[in-house]
Amino acid sequence: METVTTLPEELFLLQTMGDDRAVAETYVAGQAMKQRLDDPSG
Repeated sequence: METVTTLPEELFLLQTMGDDRAVAETYVAGQAMKQRLDDPSG
């Protein structure tokens, strides 16, 4: 099995196969806009 090695590959993988549980925090223009509610760090 191959491994993702570049950012574009990882973003493509998250868009096509990922779900919202794979995203811990959302950033817009460098500022955190939304954090997952069940994230223990926040």
